Amino acid sequence: MKLVPESKLESKTVMKSLNLVGLYFLLLSILLIFLWQPIHKVWNELIEHVDSWKNLELVLSVMVSFACCHIINALSWMVLLKELRGDCFTNNLRSTLVYSMLINILPIGTGHVVGIWFFKKYHQCTTKQLLFGWSLDQYIRGIVKVCCLMLFIQLFKPFGQLGERLQSALDYFALLLVLGALVLWLGVRWEFMNSRLKKLSCKLGLIGESVFEKKWRSVFFKATLLRAICWVFEIVPVWILCHSLLETYSLEMVMALFLSVKMATAYSIAPGNFGVHEGVAYFVAQAYGVDTSMSLNLGFMYHLGFWLPTVLPGLMVLAMGWLKAKLNKHH
Repeated sequence: MKLVPESKLESKTVMKSLNLVGLYFLLLSILLIFLWQPIHKVWNELIEHVDSWKNLELVLSVMVSFACCHIINALSWMVLLKELRGDCFTNNLRSTLVYSMLINILPIGTGHVVGIWFFKKYHQCTTKQLLFGWSLDQYIRGIVKVCCLMLFIQLFKPFGQLGERLQSALDYFALLLVLGALVLWLGVRWEFMNSRLKKLSCKLGLIGESVFEKKWRSVFFKATLLRAICWVFEIVPVWILCHSLLETYSLEMVMALFLSVKMATAYSIAPGNFGVHEGVAYFVAQAYGVDTSMSLNLGFMYHLGFWLPTVLPGLMVLAMGWLKAKLNKHH
């Protein structure tokens, strides 16, 4: 049986993903052609209501918030994967910006695959190590989401009976997270479990990682703390948006908007979460008494204000890399 090199398999996977992306964007373009008039109408109404967005201080606040998020994301990858700690922070930040751009313009799974391929291209990491770091990052994101959602429900008691059912479901999910943490703790303390987990990590090619050593607690705590801080900076633009568009709003509404969009877009198959992001923001705003026109404006502006700061930096990195390669080729 003829073996295919791993690099060729990865290239084929990336090409298949890019073909799927092309199909998604073709369908998205057709959809935008049909929806151009409604979008144009919403945009005109938005400009009439958001005079305060012309204030440079508000725009700078959003830019600074997302700049902090990008820096924290780069630090998180360095904490989770020790192979990245020897690299220059600028290189890690560059890869993180492109990775953030890809997962925010491509469908779920596709953006992560292409992003991990980009990381591997510019860093001395294997695919297994990057998938390992990505899995830990997703696990930590889940922990932060559940903890924030449980805290929100306990503080504000939103959505009536639906909120109570959601609380019950989150209790079971929190139990699963505790059991997962218990397995990691036993992997360090109990010799039998430790040996089994090390054998598993050897088979996966991850024996060099520090998860089953004593350092795993420090790595886990630092990564979780960084993710929680990142969420604080992500909530700030939502508060700025509500402050700019709405005459009356509350902390409960800001948190409901942020958490609902986070939960809904976590497993969205729509490229760039177009439609899902706006729809969830619209229905949450309606639930808190915002009128229909302003709810549409809020949903559109929320997505635009989140999408541009996460996509444009990555596009700038790729454009600068392409320009640098062209200049080197001519010289």
